[in-house]
Amino acid sequence: MTIGIYARFSKTPFAFNEINPEILNGLKCMYLNNFDSYKTYTEFVENEFTDMSERTELNRVIYDAENGLIDAVFVSDIRIFSPMSIKALQAILLLQELGMNVYHTNGYIKADDKNIKLFKTQFEENWERFNKISKGIDFGG
Repeated sequence: MTIGIYARFSKTPFAFNEINPEILNGLKCMYLNNFDSYKTYTEFVENEFTDMSERTELNRVIYDAENGLIDAVFVSDIRIFSPMSIKALQAILLLQELGMNVYHTNGYIKADDKNIKLFKTQFEENWERFNKISKGIDFGG
């Protein structure tokens, strides 16, 4: 079984002989959860507002998941998908739909965990309510 380890570069690139600590955490997860191989996906994200479709490595993770090349995903902290919670939620839901468990440093989110979908529904309902309330507000645009 293969785990996909998704990591991001910090603002300071690592030297050629250093290993990204997020990848080390992924390797620990691999051994602790009886995976026998791994693939790494590392990218530098300059702008958090960039559409997720433009995130090359995250899209490679999803492509590999869709094609059965990986069996689960590791990310040391869910915020690595994106510090913006809705984008992180979007990535987790996409992987769940593909049957992928999402491992992180403190445990994992099962592919069949209904709480993520419930949270998404609540978020969407609150967004609709906010949208209705804010229609009459002049934001000075």
